[in-house]
Amino acid sequence: MELSHNTTHTTPSASRVFLFFGVVGAGKGTQITLLQEHFASQGIMSHYLYPGNFFREVSKRTDRTADRIRAILDQGELVPDFITNAYITNYAVHNYVGDEYIILDGYPRSIEQARAVVELCNFYGWDQIDIITIDISEAEAVQRLLARGRHDDTPEAIAQRVHVYKDRVVPALQYVVDHIPCRTHVINGEQSIQDVQADIFKVLGISQ
Repeated sequence: MELSHNTTHTTPSASRVFLFFGVVGAGKGTQITLLQEHFASQGIMSHYLYPGNFFREVSKRTDRTADRIRAILDQGELVPDFITNAYITNYAVHNYVGDEYIILDGYPRSIEQARAVVELCNFYGWDQIDIITIDISEAEAVQRLLARGRHDDTPEAIAQRVHVYKDRVVPALQYVVDHIPCRTHVINGEQSIQDVQADIFKVLGISQ
């Protein structure tokens, strides 16, 4: 349903936009990889924007920015909005041509970031927007994250990420839904990878 109008009268784009949500450990990255592989097999170019990967790469450097981001990530907190929004905006400005598909993972994660998403969609005329939430329980998330053994996956950090998701990310998702036309889908993430993929493809109208 349409909840807002683009006051700049931007010509609609042929691009489709996919926003993936889900508590950390829900399996978003796996499903996005499968989705991108399918698009590639159909000759469809897609851009995958995941601030988390970018920040982890930055944190490996030996400078003040890296020190600050590393400390934030280790505590399970969110990197400040101005940095995250800058990463997304700069990527779009320098890489988006005009008809590729856009996949956002882990963004937006705050109301301020959600406002930036709305502006981005309006600016580029993106009006084919699907929001996919992969839903798993908190207990399942903890079990999965501890099993993967990453250094920042401590029980305390995991609990903080779950809290941040509920406290900041869920309201950000709702802000997007309230301000731009989009379709929302909730997928049971506690199934096999293949079944989750099948459910996602089905709601997106994609034939496997």
